[in-house]
Amino acid sequence: EYQVAADTTIDVVPHWPELVAAKTQASFDQSSTASPRWLEWLVEAPVTVPADRAQIEQAVLNVCRNAIDAIDHDGTITVRLGQAGDRRTLAIEDTGPGIGDEARGQIFTPFFTTKPHGQGIGLTLVREILSRHGFPHDLASAPGGPTTFTVWFD
Repeated sequence: EYQVAADTTIDVVPHWPELVAAKTQASFDQSSTASPRWLEWLVEAPVTVPADRAQIEQAVLNVCRNAIDAIDHDGTITVRLGQAGDRRTLAIEDTGPGIGDEARGQIFTPFFTTKPHGQGIGLTLVREILSRHGFPHDLASAPGGPTTFTVWFD
């Protein structure tokens, strides 16, 4: 069991494009030094939240890794940060093939995976981190895609 750091606030996103690219060993577009060509960051409004930086970054990385696997070098991932009504949100959307009904029902189950070499702990850890922080989240997908993982920070 791990602890959520108390009285810690983070500015969501400032260095995340570089972090995701580095941690996923992404190839960079020659015209950019900040983000891979298939990764789009849309910051509609700055967001500062009370959170453990390392844990939230790990959650974002895990969701992005799944999105990268889903697009399989032939798609895009869009990360949107901003407001949905009066709520601050982070949404990660990929243009992959979507998640089937059977998998969607088990996607947060420990050790469940659809990947040949997966361990089935990535989204379980994401759910645990977000729940411990009190951040509601949702995974919306259908066969044919897209898939969107949304986090509400309030």
